[in-house]
Amino acid sequence: MVQTVYNRSPDLAYWWIDGFVDITPQQRTVLIEDLENYQRWHRTTQLPRYAQWLRQMQTLALQDISEEQSCKLYGEIWDSLLSLADPAEAGTTRLARSLSTEQLEHLRSKIERHHRDWRRDWLEPGPAEGLDKRVKRARERAEDFYGRLDTSQQRLLRQQAERSPYDIALAEAIRLRRQEDIMNTLRGLQRQAPSPEEARAQIRALLQRSVRSPVAEHQAYVVRLNDYNCRAMAQLHNSTSPEQRQSAFKRLQKYERDVLALMNP
Repeated sequence: MVQTVYNRSPDLAYWWIDGFVDITPQQRTVLIEDLENYQRWHRTTQLPRYAQWLRQMQTLALQDISEEQSCKLYGEIWDSLLSLADPAEAGTTRLARSLSTEQLEHLRSKIERHHRDWRRDWLEPGPAEGLDKRVKRARERAEDFYGRLDTSQQRLLRQQAERSPYDIALAEAIRLRRQEDIMNTLRGLQRQAPSPEEARAQIRALLQRSVRSPVAEHQAYVVRLNDYNCRAMAQLHNSTSPEQRQSAFKRLQKYERDVLALMNP
């Protein structure tokens, strides 16, 4: 399934983008070509990094790990997000400069609908139900690697969620800032009609702001949350049995085989 989804990612990405901006036939050909070029770049430059990380994780999976080890690897993966943005600049700029007023309105409506859905799922149920959902998601992710968690491990996950610096109000503020930033940038490109170089610079800045917030409070929160999460991961891993670690090791091996297969389609 992983290989099928990855190999079809240009088509899947096209349909995802089309759902937001309603791509025209004239835009379609250029967009598909840009998405295929991006996939080729990702296949040759990023998949080898993923394989390396997976091998590194395998060496850690069968032993206790320190919080420092966990956070170092977590930080490397998180910081790599910025590298994903650079090769997307040219294609994103081409699409952004071609969007009509009607397409921008379609995008605005779609973003607002997605945010309403997010609020319905995470904000409106209330703190207690939100906590339960976060614990459930954390347990599903952990059991995907380690197999069934015992009672003490499930208790640890709940305690970690309860102590987490996760702040639903800040999470929403970050989402809303990004959404407003996207719309303001795209409307500005349409209104100002800058040169291709200036438009690309604006898109580059937008993509960078999407990863590293220009709002100091928001960026500090992301750093604080990431630091807590990577330490919590080490704590949970160190609670696992030899059998659970073997399960995680085998899952990581499988992921590495998938990545290697994708590198040589």
